[in-house]
Amino acid sequence: MTRRPDRISFRFSARARHAACLVSTAEGGFVPARWDLGGASPRYREGTSTESTATQVLPTDDGELLLLRSAVGSGRHRLALTGPDGGPGPATTIAARGLRLVPGGPPGTLALAVETDAGGRTRVWQVRNGPLRLAHPVMLPGRITGLLPLDEEGIRYATDLGRPDGCRPVVLNLREGIGRGLLLPEGGHIHRVLLSAPRSGLLLTASDPGDGRLRIGRTTVDGRTALSFPERLNSLDGSVFPLAADPAGGRVALRVTKGAAARLFLYDVAEDRPYPTELPAGALHPAAGSAASGNTEPSSELSRSGKLRAVRPSTVVRPIRSRPSPGSLAVSSSPERGADSRT
Repeated sequence: MTRRPDRISFRFSARARHAACLVSTAEGGFVPARWDLGGASPRYREGTSTESTATQVLPTDDGELLLLRSAVGSGRHRLALTGPDGGPGPATTIAARGLRLVPGGPPGTLALAVETDAGGRTRVWQVRNGPLRLAHPVMLPGRITGLLPLDEEGIRYATDLGRPDGCRPVVLNLREGIGRGLLLPEGGHIHRVLLSAPRSGLLLTASDPGDGRLRIGRTTVDGRTALSFPERLNSLDGSVFPLAADPAGGRVALRVTKGAAARLFLYDVAEDRPYPTELPAGALHPAAGSAASGNTEPSSELSRSGKLRAVRPSTVVRPIRSRPSPGSLAVSSSPERGADSRT
């Protein structure tokens, strides 16, 4: 029986208009693959360049694809850009100890790139074209986690800054070229930032109200709303991780892990109600995106080892009765061992 290809390293563009991954070939290598999520149904296409598991793929909202190829231990990376049609584009070599691509950035930016040097300091670069290059670095005195957008212009981001004395949330301003401490709200202590929804101002955090026990806390990106700890959200049975919010910030896709399997829930922010979806238990990858249109659908092209799933109020086991929020959420998943994997 012919073995279906593996798909790894799922990534979404900043506004989830496109998705990409690496897909295995019969020869044992990998090629880049991408989905255009903007139509009535996703359009899937595979590239032809031979890649390794060390290659990072990141689609842009314009349909281009960034490929960052790294040679382990060399301190050098090859950054390439392919067009929406898959044709070759510009490429450049970058000297950096460690580099990872992150979706986002202000207008005119393809993506962001995070570099960590030997001293543990971080530079956040803007990936620009014409010519393809890294530009306008912002230095932070420590290692950082992900970058959560705090505005819709791609200027301000929240992240967790790791220092020898501990971790603290900070705000990175790409326009001003500086990082400063996150404005902390009343009602508790924020340990880490988890998810943001710039349009609504929603900010979910790992926080404690003063007793040292971590819970998921809710506040706003400007820090002016006191921390609250939604009861139903914090009562889910398992380890809860927010994956993505819809464009309006009214729904949040949650990964709830218990044991070796994870379930996907759709959380209604206003009602503080998590609803289980019909997606079977399995592995939910951290890659997720928020699509502005409601047209993101699962693709029949996907293999048993990697799927894209659209998540809307209509996919929950119990329908959400409050006013629908426009758009959809897309997540990548792998089924539980032994589960049906034909789609």
